Amino acid sequence: MVEKYRKGQRVEFLQDWEVFPHFNVDKGEKGTVDVVQTDLISIKLDKEKDGAETWDNCVHFYKDEDEKNFDYVSKILEILW
Repeated sequence: MVEKYRKGQRVEFLQDWEVFPHFNVDKGEKGTVDVVQTDLISIKLDKEKDGAETWDNCVHFYKDEDEKNFDYVSKILEILW
């Protein structure tokens, strides 16, 4: 599933996403795929978020602990191009 994402792709959040307890991303917000690794997908948000400074304004998605994949990410992000 990680093969679906490439650095530089534009994405949109399909639902609200909470990076507990630091910040929230609202449905419809957009960003750019910044990092793609076997165990991590990182999205650099377009909009500066209070609380996201530690992560350079990025949202990190990690492999699902049980299934060892990124299937859940496709329910959260839509690739725009």
